[in-house]
Parts: sequence; C-alpha cells; structure tokens
Amino acid sequence: MATRYELETGELRCGRMNTKRFAEHIGVAHGTVKRWATEGLPSERYPPMKGVWIDPEQARVWLAERFSGRKTIAFQRKAVLYFAQRHDGAIKLGWTSDVIRRVSELRRDCGQAVHLRACWPGRKPDELRLHEKLQPYRLHGEWYRDAPEVLGMIASVTAAA
Repeated sequence: MATRYELETGELRCGRMNTKRFAEHIGVAHGTVKRWATEGLPSERYPPMKGVWIDPEQARVWLAERFSGRKTIAFQRKAVLYFAQRHDGAIKLGWTSDVIRRVSELRRDCGQAVHLRACWPGRKPDELRLHEKLQPYRLHGEWYRDAPEVLGMIASVTAAA
C-alpha cells in the first residue's frame, strides 16, 4: 500500500514516479508519457493505487534506445506556461512542452477559433500556483472568464517577456 507521502508527491520511496511526475521530471507533456507507456515504456500498474508508475532509470534506457541518433521535439523544447483564448472569450491557462501542437489540439477539441495570447518558460508548479490565483474566475477545468483581472495577468506576463 502506498504511503501518504507517495500518493501526495507522485513518487514512490523505491524511486518510481507516476506518469505525471515523470513527465514533469523530464519536461514533456503528460500525454506524451502516457502514449509512450502504451508503446512500450517500462512501467507498472500497482493495484492498490491508481495510475501507471515508472522507474526513471529504466525509462531513460528505453528512451535512449527509442530515440537513438534522432532528436525528438519532446526533448528540444522547454516546457512553457501559456494563455490561449477561445472565440467566445474563455481563457485557458496551461502547461505544455509543445505550445503550437497544444493550441492546435484546443482548436480541434473546442470546435472554434483559439488564439495564443501569451507563453513563457515555466514548470508545472508555476501553473498550479496561477490556477489558485485565478480560482474566482474559473468557468470549468482550466478555463477562465475574460475578467479584467485575468486579462491583467496576461498583460503583465506579456510585458515581462
């Protein structure tokens, strides 16, 4: 059975990480790690816990073999935080290692125009802190109203860049 620490941090004391923590650890999108797990990335399911767990050392060997001699987009790009806005005005705050792909996915998923408003280097914990600050303006999930406070945050990020 997992300890409270392991469930809260996503790290097992024996060195394994859940897919989210591993994605953050190597700087790729969580969806990429989940896809790799279906393509043979060494991983295990632990019945008492939800999710897939990865040993980082085994995963690095697998990744080195899989991408030997090739550069992969996932490792060329740094993770970024971004604001994107739908045609209806809703604003998404997210984290990704490939912002162009992510905005394209949002357009497809939303079925309407989505425009990138701002992006800057950042990590998952930075995104989580911003989500907490924007909580009063949340519509659903990671989407927020286009309130003056949210637009002000976008302006301040854009000015700092």
